[in-house]
Amino acid sequence: MTLLQAPALQAPGTQPTRERVLALVAERAWTPRELGDVLGVDRKTAEYHLHALRRRGLVAEREVHGERRFALVHGAPRAFADARPGRTRFRVARIVEQRGLVSLDDLAREAGASRNLTSYHVRRLAEEGIVRVRRVGNRAVVQAQGLAAQAEVTIGA
Repeated sequence: MTLLQAPALQAPGTQPTRERVLALVAERAWTPRELGDVLGVDRKTAEYHLHALRRRGLVAEREVHGERRFALVHGAPRAFADARPGRTRFRVARIVEQRGLVSLDDLAREAGASRNLTSYHVRRLAEEGIVRVRRVGNRAVVQAQGLAAQAEVTIGA
């Protein structure tokens, strides 16, 4: 045990980053950026811990819809299956409906998806006339267009 690992030097109630990463990937599949946002660390740090866990055989890595995602090996098939676009698109539509007007960054954070994936689904929803995207200053804002029933029919949730 090193000096930094000594229990007396750790703040009470805190977990080392790798333990927190392992607890989070046990719930669902994550991208390094999403995980970094939740943990309050940068993407590279999250990626470092994910790769360390992968080398130990605890975490699996897969490409899902153009993004690298990591999940606990035991629950990986279920976690990766939960990352289907229909579910994300429906979740994005529901959040926009509930909030009425939401920035793309806030929408990605609430949907638990990367900004790129959220942007993709917002574009598809806009093409279907379910949401409207507009610029407010330098931010993209997504606005609902009365979508509850329309989203369920269009997305097939």
